[in-house]
Amino acid sequence: MKLFLGLLFSLFYLQNSYSQQIETPPLEARVPFSIVEKTPIYPGCKNNTTVENKICTRDAIHDFLKLHFNKNLLRPRHKKVGIHFLITKSGDLAEISAANSSRYLEKEIIRIVSLLPKMEPGEHRGKQVGVLFGTILDYSSKKKS
Repeated sequence: MKLFLGLLFSLFYLQNSYSQQIETPPLEARVPFSIVEKTPIYPGCKNNTTVENKICTRDAIHDFLKLHFNKNLLRPRHKKVGIHFLITKSGDLAEISAANSSRYLEKEIIRIVSLLPKMEPGEHRGKQVGVLFGTILDYSSKKKS
């Protein structure tokens, strides 16, 4: 019993005395577009109120994506594509992905999102943050888009 407790104590002591603290870099703060205090600003949307900036930026991004998306890649039954990406605190785009898409749609989404212009970064609580943006492109309606 003494031998067991001694061995257990030794293992515990060795583990704690030789373990290294691994410092991980802090993750970039990420705030959803819908709740960020100051949204990223799409070129041409500046000099408006905060609410107008948010609406203008959202609509400009959506229109740009819808205009440049190759609709011929969609299958007849699947006319909706979910697009998600991060607008970094430097205004660049990262982590581009598509919801429920195939590989060729993923490539197309990365292509069109990478064409978006650099934006003025968003702010939350007085600090520049990454802003998560997502939208659904819907081609199922008969309206022209």
